[in-house]
Amino acid sequence: MSFRADVPSIRLLASRLTDLTDDADSAAGYVRRHLDVSSAEDGMFFNYVSRSVTQVQDSLERRYQHLARLMDLSGSETQAAADFYRDTDTEAAARLDATY
Repeated sequence: MSFRADVPSIRLLASRLTDLTDDADSAAGYVRRHLDVSSAEDGMFFNYVSRSVTQVQDSLERRYQHLARLMDLSGSETQAAADFYRDTDTEAAARLDATY
């Protein structure tokens, strides 16, 4: 029994990982839009809440940006693995054919 990679499935995984990049970018945009508490209001309590929400917003945006980079790189590397398996399978088949 020999190992054989399912290249189309690996390519599908790569595509889905890359698609997650868009999802992470969308999540960062959602945070930007919905956690914006900028206002003309002033006061000790509002300023405290505003600073806290801004810190959470910044932290979430950084995390989603990091996640987007990871998903993009993961998709690219998985695609490279699919290419490697395809090429390796082709080379192995050619070597086997050459023996007959």
